[in-house]
Amino acid sequence: MIPRKPRLEASVREACAVATYEGATVVAGGVIARIRDLPSGMRSSMEYDIARGDAPELDANAGPILLGAAKGGIALRATPELIGEIAQDPTFSKELEETLMLEVILKRFEKPDEVRTFEKGKFELLQVGGMTIGRATYEPGWKWSVHVGQGLGKQSCDVEHVGMVISGRATAAMDDGRVIEMKRGDVFYIAPGHDSWVVGDEPYVSIHLLGAGDYAAHK
Repeated sequence: MIPRKPRLEASVREACAVATYEGATVVAGGVIARIRDLPSGMRSSMEYDIARGDAPELDANAGPILLGAAKGGIALRATPELIGEIAQDPTFSKELEETLMLEVILKRFEKPDEVRTFEKGKFELLQVGGMTIGRATYEPGWKWSVHVGQGLGKQSCDVEHVGMVISGRATAAMDDGRVIEMKRGDVFYIAPGHDSWVVGDEPYVSIHLLGAGDYAAHK
């Protein structure tokens, strides 16, 4: 567990990351500096609630952070620890759980969170439920080592994939010489160390559930 003061500051940074994802302009360092300048005896409204024996309104404060992090695929560590420390009241804990369980997040690839483009193809990304999900669309003639790998300075893809083919056909050409063709409806696992190319004259489309965040990423 992170010590108390560093955990508070880490939680502030996590909250600012979520706020930035939601479109706010906020600098974590500035917020932390203002908190440090507050009088040492100052208490928050949540502390007053706890002192009176009332359930703290942590669902109103922490709920949006947790939900925003889930939508944006932002990893949280300090914030859940603080919630676990504060939320000792069983009724309150149940209220927070129900608040999160009732949330439904819908997204569509027509409005992706990110698009990575390259010659003869694109890779669209959605951040939802703490996951990064990708949709690959490749034109006939596309080949990973030529149209993606060259830009990354790689001859072989080192990303691990789990996904499903939506349309078209493509290969998983492993570094050991095996070439496996994938077609519509196939659910695939592809280990690191492979090339790939579109087969035939139909565009290839697939959904990626594992490895999407790292795929075609210029780091």
